Amino acid sequence: MRLSFIFVALVSASTPLMAADPAPAVTVGVVPEKPICRSEEVTGSNLPERHCHTKAEWAALEKQHEAEIRSLRDGGHWDSNGH
Repeated sequence: MRLSFIFVALVSASTPLMAADPAPAVTVGVVPEKPICRSEEVTGSNLPERHCHTKAEWAALEKQHEAEIRSLRDGGHWDSNGH
């Protein structure tokens, strides 16, 4: 018993204490975008789905949807991924 106590004391004395995590880098003057949430109706459901994206993400989604509609309207077809 005494030997195990000495072993634990030696091991704990020889290992350095865990260093505290450094503070996360904070960029001054940059404010993260707030998400914009929208409720969208789902066919076959009484409950709308809520989707939250940043302003830039909503713009990218809108651009993608417009491109898909334009492709279908101009006689194109959807690819194997459903787009």
